[in-house]
Amino acid sequence: MASVSLPPFVGGAASTSGAGYCAATEAWDVAELYCRICGINQTVSASQLYFGIPGSHWFSVREQYCETSNLGFDDHRLSSEIPLPFDVDVRPILTLQAKTAMGPSGLANAISNFASDYFANYLESATLFCRNDWNEASCQMLGNMDQCVLQFYDTSSTACSLYAQIYQTRPVSKESKVFNRRIGMPWLYYSEIPSQIALVVPNVTVNLSNPPKTGILNFVLAAYSAAGEFLGYQYLKNQFSFCTNSDISDTPWLAVGHNYRVTCKINIANVVNSTLDTIFYDPFLLDDNGKYIPVPVRILNLAQNQYGYDFNYAGDVFTRRFFLIDNISGVSKGKLQVLRVPTSISFSIMKTIENTGQIYLPIMDIMYAERVVNGYIDPADTSVYASPSFEFSMSYGMTMEAFWSSMQVMFSLSTAGLLTAAIYRTLRWSKRNTAPGENMDMQIVGQSVINICGCAGATYFWYLTTICSYWLFFYKGQSTLYLLIPTKKADVYIFTCVLITATVFQTAYIIFKVYIQCKSNIFFFDWEKSRGKLSHSSTATQQSKDDPNGPENAPVSVWRTIFMANQWHSLQTVRKVSIEFQLVWMYFILEGMGIMYAATAQPNIRNLVRAPRSPILTFAVDALVWIGLAGLQLVFRYLIYDRFYRDRLLQYADLLSIANVSLIVFDEKRHGYYIHGRSVHHAADTNFAVLNKNLRQEEDDMVPTRGLDHTDQQVFEIFVTPEMRAMYDKIYGIVAASDPFTQMKNANLRLNGAAAKQISRKMKSADDAAVKAHLTVTKFLCNFIDKNFKEFQYTTRDKTFMEKILGATPDVYHGSVFLNDPRSFGHAMLRGIEPGILICYALIFVCADIAFDSVPAAALVIYVIDATLVFVRTHFGERNLSIKTLLDWKFLI
Repeated sequence: MASVSLPPFVGGAASTSGAGYCAATEAWDVAELYCRICGINQTVSASQLYFGIPGSHWFSVREQYCETSNLGFDDHRLSSEIPLPFDVDVRPILTLQAKTAMGPSGLANAISNFASDYFANYLESATLFCRNDWNEASCQMLGNMDQCVLQFYDTSSTACSLYAQIYQTRPVSKESKVFNRRIGMPWLYYSEIPSQIALVVPNVTVNLSNPPKTGILNFVLAAYSAAGEFLGYQYLKNQFSFCTNSDISDTPWLAVGHNYRVTCKINIANVVNSTLDTIFYDPFLLDDNGKYIPVPVRILNLAQNQYGYDFNYAGDVFTRRFFLIDNISGVSKGKLQVLRVPTSISFSIMKTIENTGQIYLPIMDIMYAERVVNGYIDPADTSVYASPSFEFSMSYGMTMEAFWSSMQVMFSLSTAGLLTAAIYRTLRWSKRNTAPGENMDMQIVGQSVINICGCAGATYFWYLTTICSYWLFFYKGQSTLYLLIPTKKADVYIFTCVLITATVFQTAYIIFKVYIQCKSNIFFFDWEKSRGKLSHSSTATQQSKDDPNGPENAPVSVWRTIFMANQWHSLQTVRKVSIEFQLVWMYFILEGMGIMYAATAQPNIRNLVRAPRSPILTFAVDALVWIGLAGLQLVFRYLIYDRFYRDRLLQYADLLSIANVSLIVFDEKRHGYYIHGRSVHHAADTNFAVLNKNLRQEEDDMVPTRGLDHTDQQVFEIFVTPEMRAMYDKIYGIVAASDPFTQMKNANLRLNGAAAKQISRKMKSADDAAVKAHLTVTKFLCNFIDKNFKEFQYTTRDKTFMEKILGATPDVYHGSVFLNDPRSFGHAMLRGIEPGILICYALIFVCADIAFDSVPAAALVIYVIDATLVFVRTHFGERNLSIKTLLDWKFLI
């Protein structure tokens, strides 16, 4: 912004003639900021004034002002022989109605009435000298008595009536360049409509491209003493630094577009014991041409201003003058009885709608509280009464109607898209789980709700990521001010509602998917054949006598199946993205490198100074870092780890083939996964030398291929016919109908150390019916895979484009369908829902970061949730595997 010099100015701008002062017959009007001719009984006088900021150098200027012929308080002027020209009795005005801002409604409520020395000593004389002699100091004093810090702009008060009557007798200034004001009277009220005042566009061009990539707003305060004396002008710097250990004095809030907020405590005892004077201020904004633009003040204690938040000006009362500490009006009989202090000071600035780089006139909001201090107050008392909270803030905003209209369209389209996807998923589920004539209405409704949750959680996450990233990049990257982030409570409320909705929906979806995985139907069947007859035993001899078919076949070892079940158990919680790695680097980048402060509400992305963060920008920063780290891990796993080190899913499929054990998993009634583990060798249950020989033969291509139908295809996503699944359930009804959550009577004992000591170390055996069912299902599945059933045929093929992209369900009218997909069985593990888990964790991380304003706390929350998820999936998955494979859980390590 252009450099400017301080007043006195002519017409609000620097004078271009002489030394820049008013003519010899004129005086400088500090309220109107122009040179005027003095009134009756007045002469032009001059004095030296000072301006600057407390604690620093004050600059001096020569002020010319109007002076009455008699500045003393003559006794005869107070005599009853000279009546006042008003129908008001001044002498009884000896009491001050004390107010408090701590009432239930947040407005000023009367707490006491007492004799005020300030009113008793000065009201009459100030009224007389202001009315009769046009004495400016007396008019200023009368205005101070009237203005809100002393009477809360109570129009029914006597002082207010006196001021109003005198104000109406003064002529309207014809030379005022700002607003129509009365000559010689302090400017306290705005007569204009508040919305018109708020839409004034000062000549302030905001350019963010100059170093340090930010513009600065220059606020100036015209200071007056309680006696009405003009003290000079001050740049607004650290006058609001009431609190210790606050950084208001650093003035980062003067940077354009820099939303700022700081809170602290005001120690009432220190204020009472201090030597601070009651100073009254009129705020101004310096524009590019050096003109003074009056800044409206909105006292939030007033009943008319109780809704005066979020740039809503309807019905508000704008004033000009405010104070910081009032320790004079509460003095009675020479002793301070009531002290007034501010509890909040804020500036609200709106960007213009039409033009970039311009703002509307700033609005200053201030709220006061008061304390009765006629007794001792302990300086160490930190209660709300002895140490009230103080908040200072600078808020920038802009009209969001057009933006939110566009976002509503985008939100509607997103919602329509997710509902379409949910309907498609429900139809796909219905095709896989229902048959003609089955009544599953409630199940379909429940599945529809779950599908809506899953689609809504993911869709709203990407919706929020897109919008918040837009605000982050365009707000932080602008060179001329044209975009401001949402600051209105209504806008932030919309964001919060969408965020919470997405988080709840995604969390519910993940919980349901984990539940489904923990009750899926898992079955291992062994292709190994018996290698002979039992002999040389009493059992065999007796059986040979009783059985005409001769001795019993030698049993096949079950340890290969137990080993493969253990390996499956260890794979259930394996994922591509390491949450520990993710959280450590999230903490390092956000907290250690300070990237979290890129979410501060200021338009300089290189400014990483610690400051309050915007929730919208916090979502963008956290989500982008989360997505970036997860993406890096996925790329590393895909390009390097799985290709050049090991792919655990393919490795498990190879291991099943070596063990001569196949695996079938049903996660839905007629949908699941099949791993063909039939060995190409004569036997898998052998010693190490034979095993090594078999592996060498495979390496040299001296054996047939492992897959089905003379191919290398071992892993399939399967869609079976209703008849096949009905036969499977009929044969294995005892096992298939088992519910893992109703057969855990002793499972919870494992969670408590004292009860664990009472658990027997003996392993539990399965009942004979279940064992027979297991052997029957093994024979059935072996014959089914070998296509020995004419009525249960299947075909194998690769997936079509639609089946790969949309997961379409093929038609099983002519038989079951096996679709080749080498890693498809990972969907039966946590790895299959990992994208949904990452989205869920990202949403919870952002919520925790916003709620606790702490990246470490958010990381800890995610770590605890992930540990809980892994424990639940491992524990209940183990119980389900134990039941469905007829193995005691102690076999699963």
